[in-house]
Amino acid sequence: MNTKSQFPYFIPYSRQSIDEHDIAQMNAVMRADYLTQGPQIQATEHQFAHYCAVEHALLCSSGTAALHLCCMALELGPGDWGWTTALSFAASANAIRYTGADVDFVDINDCRNMCPRLLKDKLINTPLNKRPKVVIVVHFAGYPCDMPAFAKLANEFNFKIIEDGAHALGAPEVGQCKYSACTIFSLHPVKSMTAGEGGVITTNDSQLMQTMTSLRTHGINKQPGWYYEQISLGMNYRMTDIQAALASSQLEKLDYFISERCKRAQVYEEQLADLPIIRPNADQFSRSAHHLYVIQLQFGVNNFELRQTLYDALHSANIGANVHYIPIYKHPYYQNYGLCTNYLANTENYYAGCISLPLHQQLKTNEQDFIIKTLHHWFAQQ
Repeated sequence: MNTKSQFPYFIPYSRQSIDEHDIAQMNAVMRADYLTQGPQIQATEHQFAHYCAVEHALLCSSGTAALHLCCMALELGPGDWGWTTALSFAASANAIRYTGADVDFVDINDCRNMCPRLLKDKLINTPLNKRPKVVIVVHFAGYPCDMPAFAKLANEFNFKIIEDGAHALGAPEVGQCKYSACTIFSLHPVKSMTAGEGGVITTNDSQLMQTMTSLRTHGINKQPGWYYEQISLGMNYRMTDIQAALASSQLEKLDYFISERCKRAQVYEEQLADLPIIRPNADQFSRSAHHLYVIQLQFGVNNFELRQTLYDALHSANIGANVHYIPIYKHPYYQNYGLCTNYLANTENYYAGCISLPLHQQLKTNEQDFIIKTLHHWFAQQ
């Protein structure tokens, strides 16, 4: 184990894993006829659909684009409401706002996911004209949400579900859309697999797939020959064939990537068990895709200040800890939108003391040992 107070190089909280096979796959496309809108797109879409055990998969330019396409296809718009969790990257809420719809947030449970019980309470206590047309549930840190409970509420209160699986590609049943209209994934480099940048939508709804496919390319439906028609106001949210080739190669290794992340998460579980922290939900540990390993401090009212001290100590040691996430409603845009600062009690309590430790498939044993040693040393000084 490294005994210095600072690791000899920076340990990122996550990073991509690219090998020679990935590079060869991209090079093959670059030597072929199509760099975009070519056969690699459809081939990778079929590969994703097979992996997720779902009828359809659609590649697009980012996870945010995927969310926006889903919201557009579900006809979310001005006068409508979309609800989501505040414990997510801003894109989960932004996609609702892009359509002109209003947004609201639901508090979390012990799994750090949207709480079905609190969602039901909020639905009951919300006037009919402000209830959601769409609810985006986020599988935070790779831990699947209680989808049967959400599906039951969707049927009772008449809304559609979008699963934000940006953290959870590879988790059991996520992407199958058994309980939702569609699921999105992100292929950003910090995720378990990458296309450099990119997104994927899965669905079992053929009509929804057709609509999203059109919206992905300007809302244009191409006819045989030279003729085409713009049917709706769509976007240019296409992925390139080069990115699709990388995604295809990465998907072949995804199960291995997830198993490696699980091993490292298990080391944290065992080696940090004696610290005064809240660790990820143990009941769901085996089902997680382990995108993040998040701990929460348990020191009480000074968590926010102590979290900053811990963050600074880790970064001083060249450990790339991070905070996931600042609640969305705390961002200036959403403050200007009219949401109060201390909005959701469970989310606020979580945010006050949360910190994400480095976790990815390339995290080396000596790197993780150093992280654990640094944490124990810091807590011993408090």
